[in-house]
Amino acid sequence: MLTGCRAVDAYYIATTRHVDAILITHDRTMRDNASKSGIEAYYLLNNKDYRTLINKLP
Repeated sequence: MLTGCRAVDAYYIATTRHVDAILITHDRTMRDNASKSGIEAYYLLNNKDYRTLINKLP
């Protein structure tokens, strides 16, 4: 899938998909590119993303 992202971002996004995980990042662009790829991703510096993530934790 084409996202137009940086190589290092593509590595983390692909790894996240490969291990069927969620992506947690401090990089908004990486979160946006992961979301474009169908990956569940959270940008911790965004209060809404942070609260959503915290509520998912056991």
